[in-house]
Amino acid sequence: MSADAEFPEPKDCPTLEQHLLKAPKPWDAIDNPMEARVRVTFYTYCGLHKQSIYRHTDTYRRGNYRPSVEEELVAGAPGGVAF
Repeated sequence: MSADAEFPEPKDCPTLEQHLLKAPKPWDAIDNPMEARVRVTFYTYCGLHKQSIYRHTDTYRRGNYRPSVEEELVAGAPGGVAF
């Protein structure tokens, strides 16, 4: 197709009906995530008694759905809600 040619209509373009493409995989991805240790890290905010932000890290071992849990206080301040 030359540079100055107009693009054809989509219905006029050839298609591959028997060839499926897979999404690209990152170079460091593993084929089966159950073969590895998986670590999930997230943050929570708690406003009870004193305001706090916690970092939670859950680590899952291969074949096990029960994580080892780490909890760390990242920040705290007075002035939370008291019931």
